[in-house]
Amino acid sequence: MRFVGLGAIYERVSRWWSRHGVVIAIVLIIIASALAFWLRLAPYVNVVDSGIATVYPFSKLYEMDPFINYWLVNYLDKHGPLSWLSLTRSNPATCIFWYPYCRDIAHSELLGHIYTMYVVYEVVKHLGVSLVDLEAIFPPLLAVLAVLGIALLIYEVSNSLIASVIGAFAFAGLFIDRTMAGFTVKYSFGICLAPYALWLHFRLLKRKNLLLAVVSGLFLAYITSVWAGFSLTVLPIAFSLAFAPLVVKDVRPFMDRKFVTAIAVEMLIPIILSPLIPYYSVRGFFMGRLGILFVLGLAGFLVGTYLRYRLGFWKTLAIYICIGAILGIGFYGLVLTHKVHVAGKVAIALGLPTGRLPHTVAEYQPISKSSISYIAAISTILLAIFIGIPVSLLSKDDKQRLIMLSMAVWGVIASIATLRVAYFVNYTLFACTTYLAALAGYLLNIAKPEVVCFGTRCRFRIGFYKAVALLLLVPVLTPCIFLPANMYAEYSYQMTTIATAEGSTVVVEHGKLVPIPTTAWLSTLRYIKDNTPKDSVVLAWWDYGYWISVAGDRASVADGSTINATQIRVIAEFFTSPINSSLRILKDLGLCRTRNYYVLVYGTFYVDIVRNTVYFSTPLYVLTIPLSFGDIPKFIAAIVYIATGNDPVGDIVRGNYVRQGSVAGMFQLVSDPHEWVEALIGIGPSGPQLYTLFPDWSRYAKDKITLPTLFAYGVFKVLHKLYPGYRIELANTVFLPARGGVYALSNEALIKQLGTFTESQFNQTIFKLVYAGVSQPIKIGGGRVYRYVVVLLYKVDSAAWESVCSK
Repeated sequence: MRFVGLGAIYERVSRWWSRHGVVIAIVLIIIASALAFWLRLAPYVNVVDSGIATVYPFSKLYEMDPFINYWLVNYLDKHGPLSWLSLTRSNPATCIFWYPYCRDIAHSELLGHIYTMYVVYEVVKHLGVSLVDLEAIFPPLLAVLAVLGIALLIYEVSNSLIASVIGAFAFAGLFIDRTMAGFTVKYSFGICLAPYALWLHFRLLKRKNLLLAVVSGLFLAYITSVWAGFSLTVLPIAFSLAFAPLVVKDVRPFMDRKFVTAIAVEMLIPIILSPLIPYYSVRGFFMGRLGILFVLGLAGFLVGTYLRYRLGFWKTLAIYICIGAILGIGFYGLVLTHKVHVAGKVAIALGLPTGRLPHTVAEYQPISKSSISYIAAISTILLAIFIGIPVSLLSKDDKQRLIMLSMAVWGVIASIATLRVAYFVNYTLFACTTYLAALAGYLLNIAKPEVVCFGTRCRFRIGFYKAVALLLLVPVLTPCIFLPANMYAEYSYQMTTIATAEGSTVVVEHGKLVPIPTTAWLSTLRYIKDNTPKDSVVLAWWDYGYWISVAGDRASVADGSTINATQIRVIAEFFTSPINSSLRILKDLGLCRTRNYYVLVYGTFYVDIVRNTVYFSTPLYVLTIPLSFGDIPKFIAAIVYIATGNDPVGDIVRGNYVRQGSVAGMFQLVSDPHEWVEALIGIGPSGPQLYTLFPDWSRYAKDKITLPTLFAYGVFKVLHKLYPGYRIELANTVFLPARGGVYALSNEALIKQLGTFTESQFNQTIFKLVYAGVSQPIKIGGGRVYRYVVVLLYKVDSAAWESVCSK
């Protein structure tokens, strides 16, 4: 008998999918993996195509942290796998970091990701692969692993091949910068290994296999060794155990001896092994990094199961609430009384007080409410609360209900963390789409129609709950499609940070960001390596320490590890002090231990040529427009705050400043730059109000503040070489910021009226300019303004050194 109708068609398609679906899904997931690798390879391809990588191999590494990872793997390669233990302060090799006190790398750096790269390098180096190239392509390779892990996790959770494919393609298209070529950091490993940790644990909940428990436990211990943010991954695992007694209807299957043994083994392995990692102390692991989640998960499972079996649901719930309140209040009490130290990012996410330094780091700030990531976080929280959790509670399968609720907790907690700390954006994007894809798979299974045949005709039978599940798929799947569709194109224009001078050479053309490669930083680092003595020390703002230590091969005073906030504050005090007295501050930073002491200043400046005069100005710090690059904006946003406690940017954000004029004696505040010149050029404010901070060059010229003085002095010297025969003047500004670009000021009289300064006002003899790395001129907007990037290297003058160090 031949059946007809839509129901018959559906039945044939369903049978066909049952036979071939696995193969098709695998092929599609492999395609998603290839897409993820190809998109994330863009920074490597772009920098190689530019030609810079041929001369400067380090240009293949993205941001700063990958440079120390390169150094550590290279050190292990040269000195053997056990040499890690020798990387203490007593080893002269470590004095290239955090001079003069050196860095105890063995106890201040996680080793899991380093040894992973080391093992891989020991294999591929025999194939002619360089360490720089391996490290550059490692994140795209990790992204491939992540796609496969996400597919496995979603299938384990939802038993849906379609959802696995959706999740794989969603991750492939997401813009996650820690998975871009060259961005090999701990966070990269933390993101890409998380799905495997969850997959193994949820698989264990279903199968109670002792061997699987050992594998899962060892993997959990491994992820604690690669990323200190492992708690985001462990939290849903701990929830699935601690709250299982409240979620399941029947706890007796959980009291099976084999099952209890498997769970105990899984949790005890990281509880025992992870505190042994030199980076953690026992207290630091369990409290500072929230490794206590392993203990709480296991204890909650064992005690909660017993209580539920003996006392029932409501009494057990009451006990849980009391214990939770005691633990929460106790934890916060220990932190506030300084009995327990919680690290910066985790502390901010938990709403705990921190020092000045974390508040000056952009990625430690709350996420922008206008970003796609904010939309993703809010959407996930709402969808989990109003769809995911209610639907999961309806499941008749205890373990299925538990796993889906744990996934919901994962997505919600990751989203909340991101709303408080932008650092977690990468993790949250991946967690949100993975959870929502799994939820979609769960809904697909509910919505699967029944086919009923009458004679030769077949039709669907969709009940109320199936129809509701089908409708709920629309909002759940929307972020999985919308997010990657709006983000994947961002990969195409990416180029490594060092090759674009921290992004200061990225311009907007036809609405698209276009990176313009420059060797300003790379040539300066090459000069440092080739033309300074081996005992040289280079002081710069802490952001650039890894570049100096690794690419420049010279000792730096601070770097991105930010392990010594006091030393960073001393550097800030140096840069904010009058230049004639600043050297005395450097005595605490090893000035008198070497005569080869250098100071590096980096920044951007804008040029406008009017007749025979070149006017230049430094960036304005505009809170709503990304015009700020280099040390002068950092001086405004961070250095002064760290040195003095005055926080002009934070005060503006909090609405404390509503008046015009001086801010903290260092800057000029203008609520709208158009208002600043309204009377002069006859235009009024347009669009939203723009709070703008200007360097107070009158104060700097009078008091000779070190950082602005060195920057202005060096730019004068650079411009004399670039424009011989021209008069050079520093202007308060040569342009106005606007949302569509920048506008050059209309005439020379206006520039003069706003204030200009001459070279003689910034002359100094304390520091000798020995090298300047300068970019090509970059045209900004449609006007006549050009931006330059400059990296200025100064050496402490021998006479000045003698006057300070001979006493």
